[in-house]
Amino acid sequence: METLTGFPRLEVATQILARYSVLTPEVRTEAVTRLLRHTDWLQSVFDAIADGKISKARIAHHCRDMYMQHGNKKIREQAISLFGKDWPGPRSDVVAQYQAALKLPSDRDRGVAVLKRDCLDCHRLRNEGHEVGPNLVTEPQVDRRETMTIMRIIDAAWKPAALEDLFGPPTRSDE
Repeated sequence: METLTGFPRLEVATQILARYSVLTPEVRTEAVTRLLRHTDWLQSVFDAIADGKISKARIAHHCRDMYMQHGNKKIREQAISLFGKDWPGPRSDVVAQYQAALKLPSDRDRGVAVLKRDCLDCHRLRNEGHEVGPNLVTEPQVDRRETMTIMRIIDAAWKPAALEDLFGPPTRSDE
């Protein structure tokens, strides 16, 4: 699957989706994850979900959120149509709910592992990850302070020094 999806042509997505029903569950998960990394292939995956060929349960909630806020109007509207009923309340409510987790002991290595596992499928940070979602550091519409808080909450694994190692020092707008 890794080799196939390394070729950024729409025919690759079409062929994988045509054979999706005969793939093992593990390969299906990998196929969807890799297909979603290519913006040009999102429409094909969304069409397969709409047609019932792929279960929308295979799309992580954080990815659904990102697609429902996508800069491309067609992708955003189809994502809202597919996932809108499952969309939780405002992200700021979730952040507020888990503030207490920030008082738990931290572990930078676990935090980096969580970042790689849960964030880099959709976001790029330095030389890792994929540019499907917005750049969490440089995108002006991304609330960096909220993003850093979410990352700390994920595994109660972030210390301010570790955040600065990954993102650089805070700016005035982060304070």
